[in-house]
Amino acid sequence: MMKPHEIKSKYCPSCSEDFYNNHNPYGIEECWNLKTAKIIWGKIIGIWQSPPYDHIHNVRRPNCWHKKGMVFIKKED
Repeated sequence: MMKPHEIKSKYCPSCSEDFYNNHNPYGIEECWNLKTAKIIWGKIIGIWQSPPYDHIHNVRRPNCWHKKGMVFIKKED
């Protein structure tokens, strides 16, 4: 059975902070945002893209997800 932080971390691979989820040589096993993160639906959009964003599918990501040049817009927004 997976632990709650393992379930959340499966949505982190494209995040720039995923380096801290045991993908580093420093022995850091978990991103500091993961304990309080909530998994939400939204769209990952490049900062160069223009609206409308209807063609972009919703995905599940932690609310702390971020990546250089990208934004994560919650489904409600």
